[in-house]
Amino acid sequence: MALLRVVFAILAGIVISFPSSSATVDWGFVGVMGNNTVINSPSNGTVLVNGIDVMALADKLERFATVVTQLEVRNAELATANSELQSQVRDMKCQMTELYSMLDATPTSCSPCQVGNTSLFTLKQEPFMGRIALSADEKRLYSWMHVLYPTILIWDNTQHPPKIMANFSSGHTKHMYVLVLSSDETHMYTGSEDHTIRVWNNTHNPPTHLRTITMSPYNIRTLIITRDESRAFIGSYTSSIQSLNLVDGTHVSMLSHGGTVTDFVLGASETVLYSASYDSTIRIWDVSTPQGILLHTLTGHTALVNTLALTSDETRLYSGAYDNTIRVWDVQEVPVLLHTVTHHTDRLHSLALASDNHYMYSTSSDGTIRTWNVTQPLPQPINIISTSTPVSSLLLSSDDTRAYGVAQPSEIRAWQVQCP
Repeated sequence: MALLRVVFAILAGIVISFPSSSATVDWGFVGVMGNNTVINSPSNGTVLVNGIDVMALADKLERFATVVTQLEVRNAELATANSELQSQVRDMKCQMTELYSMLDATPTSCSPCQVGNTSLFTLKQEPFMGRIALSADEKRLYSWMHVLYPTILIWDNTQHPPKIMANFSSGHTKHMYVLVLSSDETHMYTGSEDHTIRVWNNTHNPPTHLRTITMSPYNIRTLIITRDESRAFIGSYTSSIQSLNLVDGTHVSMLSHGGTVTDFVLGASETVLYSASYDSTIRIWDVSTPQGILLHTLTGHTALVNTLALTSDETRLYSGAYDNTIRVWDVQEVPVLLHTVTHHTDRLHSLALASDNHYMYSTSSDGTIRTWNVTQPLPQPINIISTSTPVSSLLLSSDDTRAYGVAQPSEIRAWQVQCP
């Protein structure tokens, strides 16, 4: 609005000088711009365009812009509140069902969120795909070949089933294990066994390579990036965690695990990092400094820990491991193991936590996807679906309405998440 005032002031000055013909009013400058007559009266500072006080109009526009901004903020708050309210309504329905059953009355219908039994689509692409990534608006689905000299596929997810919109070389010379999008999705980062991270301009189709960061002698097994893209944390097969400055490319080693680092979760403040490893432990780090400080080591799993999920309030951490268990940790202060869940009968591959922290989904080598109610410390099983082949990774859309997974060895599948 301040710029609008300046423009009006300039318009009032860029006019043709016109002699005053009135003894009572000093009109100063008069000019014609297009079809509008601009008149400036220096006696009171008023600028008129076809009889309209444009400075007063600018004030009104400024006030309107402020109100619009306030309404946009309020609308976002209401959307969040509405999502929370819907979750509360679902929980109340379930509680009512239990109460009616206790009274031996006819229960009301209670159908918690769960992954649908039938996949929405199946995409087949040889050879093995590895993992997947999804844009926040769900329009783009990213997959990559888990092979030597891997290629990257970008799928147009607005079509049903999705169609390949880009197929291009990753530029890596060994197996590629990770693809991560920046928070604003303008950049894409890929990591490989060839000791490099490649940075891409993701606003192009296909994305264009910007630079390569060499991490030798460390290969890249897992990668997580801060929201402002100033830092990255790299987990490698050599058991080390590297803290990387993305601005100048320098990196330092933090204290390492005793085995390959498999997964990361970064807290909301981005000062606490959670890592999982082949050494059967989870470690919690203070990463407010480049070197990082080891805060806690969580033990209890008896095989490699493959996947982590953290609640948005950072009170509970879930871990899935090759010992067939999901473990629930209270991580508010001094971490405490709350529960060990043993429903799966084979190795855990992935955990996906809904944004409202009410539901969690798990995949396993036992060929199932399980849905859990995690509103209480002990996860309650809700639903189980069988897949023809194990799902090695699972992620949720930003609105939690769809689940996407890689079904071994070479399929991408999507399921509707059904809520009442």
